[in-house]
Amino acid sequence: MRALPNPSRRNLLGKGLALWLLGAGGVSVLNRLAPVADLLADAHTATGERKTLLLADGSRLSLNARSAADIRFDARQCRVMLRAGALRNRRKPDVVLA
Repeated sequence: MRALPNPSRRNLLGKGLALWLLGAGGVSVLNRLAPVADLLADAHTATGERKTLLLADGSRLSLNARSAADIRFDARQCRVMLRAGALRNRRKPDVVLA
């Protein structure tokens, strides 16, 4: 039986570089379909997706494609911070009882 030849350092570096480029290309394609940085947002949409959310105060928040927003409520206000894309907020009208 013959022993397998030892791979040269240049061959090993070439394969490592090819693997790294393949991984970087894969992340790039994934980022175009679903933005990786915005996946941690409270509300987000992918490419071609639109979403309407009903918030706790009764208002509606519509996210356009590839959008991301963080939603924070406190005792006095609802704060919506747009990370990426576009949104439309339809506030529930205040009701005054006389």
